[in-house]
Amino acid sequence: MRKVLIVGAGITGLTLGYRLAKMGFKVKIVEKEKQVGGLARSFQYDGFTFDIGPHRFYTEDSEVMDFLNEILNGGFVSIPRSTAVWMFGKYYDWPFTPKGIFKLPLKVMLDVGRDIFRVHKKGVKKESFEEYIIDMYGRTIYNTFFKPYTEKFLKISPREIHSDWAIMGIDRAIIDDDMNMKDLLQLSKNAFFPKARNLTFLYPSIGGIGEFCEKLAKDIKNEGGEILLNTPVEGIAYAGSEISGITTNKGSFTADIYIWTASLSALCNFMAFQCPKLSYLSIICYNLEINDFLKTPYQWCYFGGKDVIFNRASISNLFSSSNAPSGETGICVEITCREGDVLWQNPQSMLARIEEDLRKTGLLRKDNLIDKIYIEKISDAYPIYELDYRVKLNQVNSRLKQVKNLIVTGRTGGFWYNNMDHSIKSALNISHKLSNNLLTENFQNGLFFVPK
Repeated sequence: MRKVLIVGAGITGLTLGYRLAKMGFKVKIVEKEKQVGGLARSFQYDGFTFDIGPHRFYTEDSEVMDFLNEILNGGFVSIPRSTAVWMFGKYYDWPFTPKGIFKLPLKVMLDVGRDIFRVHKKGVKKESFEEYIIDMYGRTIYNTFFKPYTEKFLKISPREIHSDWAIMGIDRAIIDDDMNMKDLLQLSKNAFFPKARNLTFLYPSIGGIGEFCEKLAKDIKNEGGEILLNTPVEGIAYAGSEISGITTNKGSFTADIYIWTASLSALCNFMAFQCPKLSYLSIICYNLEINDFLKTPYQWCYFGGKDVIFNRASISNLFSSSNAPSGETGICVEITCREGDVLWQNPQSMLARIEEDLRKTGLLRKDNLIDKIYIEKISDAYPIYELDYRVKLNQVNSRLKQVKNLIVTGRTGGFWYNNMDHSIKSALNISHKLSNNLLTENFQNGLFFVPK
């Protein structure tokens, strides 16, 4: 039995742990948080369940779908998508519909119409987020939504963000591969002539999205694996070209293979590698228990303007009715920040403003009472794709590839802005490779998985 030590009990780490344990590997997972799930964990209090923002499963990959069915074993519900953006003091369906377009201010509609017929800069590389969005969707949509939302979300100018953030972000928001929204003309066609295809998503019947992770953790233990919670890494012993052990607050552990799904910058620091720093964005989640059933049609909504303090709000019981007591509603409000900044140190400072903006946007009526608010800090939630991130990431990858018994993967470890199905697929691919190439020359040269 080859020993595998996995750092991080998120979707990727748990999927790998489960698959490798079933293959006969001796699996140990160390996780710094008090529960499994990573960015896909759920919080439960007072009969309410909250995810870290909107989470639900969707995939067209048969292997991933089979894996979801294997773990959930029928314990899921199918839900439609109902998403919105808040602009000009109104809610608009996302993706756009004809009804939504005609709700736009007349000047905006006319300006968008003119943008459709502008000339694209063919053959010109769009390096920044700003260049990409303006070229694809025109300056009107850029100035109306993408620019203010991105500045509020990432806290830096869109001119300083790589175009990959736009490409991946739009793909993550659209999901449907059949929906072509690569430019303004296609976006308009899809809005006026939508395809008769209503996407449905899978969501655990009870326990929130974290139930999937809890089931994985239980299955890992049933296969002889071990999961240590509240166990942050404190050091890594590295000599020559291999890791010889990892030290935590609960002792030191050795393995034949080390799989890292946590922050790349932390990994480089532990190994004393002189690598450029890659930045991550953190989230403060404000989970609100409301004493009434809110009749909003939207599971979640994006708030682009600076007139609203939060970036996104999601209604937990619209994913599963079990996420809130009967007649009550759970709302998760998200605000991004950098770990250690003013908001991270004092998240309570935003409570009054959050309530004010919830009422201003109509999510809360005057007679709705907030019974309780729970605050959760989520570190390293998003990789930040600054203009030079590819150069930095390549330098980090080149250094880490020299470590023979190290695999780096996952959303955080791979510095990969992905969805849960992508994390599952990458974990399944790694498990196949380890099964077929265990300690062969291919493995000795380093298995390192990053997004294409």
